Amino acid sequence: MGAGHRSILIAGAGATGLAAAIELARRGKAGRLASRER
Repeated sequence: MGAGHRSILIAGAGATGLAAAIELARRGKAGRLASRER
């Protein structure tokens, strides 16, 4: 990884995880959602 680049993993694609992903996007960051299938 290059300097200043970080990967952000959001565990859980429920309401809180989706809200976190939206907030990251507003701040210009990319995140990945991970969720278990049930």
